[in-house]
Amino acid sequence: GESGFQVESPGIVNEYCYDGVTRIKETEEFFMIFKSRLTIIPVEKAGVEDGAVDELREFLEEVCGLAVEKTAPVA
Repeated sequence: GESGFQVESPGIVNEYCYDGVTRIKETEEFFMIFKSRLTIIPVEKAGVEDGAVDELREFLEEVCGLAVEKTAPVA
């Protein structure tokens, strides 16, 4: 949604607001959304509907006002 998002796992639904996001990192498998030093929300790319990963990246940058930081794979 425009003001927040849900992360679902079996039997659990967590809701978060975009307000207060301090950083967004992207790995090969996840977007890591930082709300604080203690709250990091992993969003698995495999769970993004219709494989719309590029669209999600652009949307996150727009609503959070932050650039997504890509991390290099660990060798």
